Amino acid sequence: MAPSFVFALVASVLVGNIIAAPFPFDPRATSTFQKENAIEAQKLNAQFTTLQATDSCTEGDQACVNAAFAQCVSGTWALTRCPTGTSCFALPLVNKQGTSIGCDTESDAAQRIADAGATGGITGIGNSPSGASA
Repeated sequence: MAPSFVFALVASVLVGNIIAAPFPFDPRATSTFQKENAIEAQKLNAQFTTLQATDSCTEGDQACVNAAFAQCVSGTWALTRCPTGTSCFALPLVNKQGTSIGCDTESDAAQRIADAGATGGITGIGNSPSGASA
């Protein structure tokens, strides 16, 4: 083999490994919007603790009511129970601004909020769950 071919082959292998190497996720390296999303999720979770199935609502709204996913239909909350072992939580989006509402374990919901840079647990005032039944 010619020396220039060997060099090109070695360089190609080395560059290929560098490009293909995954970058580890560092939860401390969050963007501003991710932390804002987490804080917004905490605020929503705190609000959800006071919602009742009998409360009025605006068509199309979504929330967590008594640990269930709730959607407003004709001015009343329609509840969908979460699978066993999960409750309803507001969660921060990680790729764009905003939050989502869905069923998750309490520990995963708390971890997602913490990974986005917010402190204070699920509601921002400690580790009390947002959707748990009273």
